[in-house]
Amino acid sequence: MKKIVVLMLCSLMATLAFGGGAQDGTGAKEEVYTLRLTTAVTADDPVTVHMQILADELEKKSNGRLKVSVFHSSQLGSTEDTQEQAKVGADIGFLSDPGRFSTIVPEMGIMAGPFLLDDIFQVNKIMETSAYKRWVKELDEKHGIVELSTNWFSGQRHFVTNQPVRTPDDLNGLRIRTMGAPIYIESINAMGGVGTAMPWSEAYQAIQQKVVDGLEAQFSAIDGSRLYEVAKYVSKTGHFHLLNGIAVGSKWFYKLPEDLQILLREEAARVGDMQVRDMVEKRKYYEQVLQENGMTIIEPDVDLFREATRKVYDKLGYKELYDEIRKEIESN
Repeated sequence: MKKIVVLMLCSLMATLAFGGGAQDGTGAKEEVYTLRLTTAVTADDPVTVHMQILADELEKKSNGRLKVSVFHSSQLGSTEDTQEQAKVGADIGFLSDPGRFSTIVPEMGIMAGPFLLDDIFQVNKIMETSAYKRWVKELDEKHGIVELSTNWFSGQRHFVTNQPVRTPDDLNGLRIRTMGAPIYIESINAMGGVGTAMPWSEAYQAIQQKVVDGLEAQFSAIDGSRLYEVAKYVSKTGHFHLLNGIAVGSKWFYKLPEDLQILLREEAARVGDMQVRDMVEKRKYYEQVLQENGMTIIEPDVDLFREATRKVYDKLGYKELYDEIRKEIESN
């Protein structure tokens, strides 16, 4: 808690430094707004790379009225830390996912559900639903978070272990690091593991020291964190499509002129589309890199894992919402 308070104070001090000024058409100085984009993944991850593209585009298209910098590898704190900083007014834009937001807007967890999507591009249909619009409105009005877009994609999640995993029985009793929201933990438990929440920054050491028996992650994160140094196997279950979004605090966002608010939303969505396509194109590349670094890629019977997770939607009260979302996804 002390760490979070210190980070909040530092962020608030930085937020006060709006100063400077860009020239408008009359020669008068316009206010300059700072924004720090942050993510837990490494510098060369496609998400971070596209965050930098977003930063550059925002500065360019705002004529310098937005000064944007990018911080990777949890340099500004964990996702939970940066979310709290943003809520109190810090100039932070953080990468988060619907599963994490489900701790404050429970229905949002459905977007992180196991085997919900057949392919990542179906997320655009979810974003058009009245349910999604209701969730982001609640995030803003009740929790002080503005979701600029939810169309970024970190990849499909797979199991990373030191023993082969081909069926749910092979996960029986294994402590598997995952993210801290109920949808993630219950899904891992349903597939046979013991869902264990911890920050991503601690995952490498946790496997190395056998605090956990494995984890679940996307290819780019497995490579970026060099998990091939401490784990032998990747089981390609693809149980989660890890959707992400760029979010900022409402207090900071509504201090912006309306044209900059519109620019932020449009560019976050546009660059998000670019990032998704880039990530999809690099799937085979990352798989090859992991194999070249000594990992064995296992092709399990995915239907067994899918069947094991069906009860998760009932357990978390998502059954009707699941049926509604799947109907929307399958519609033409």
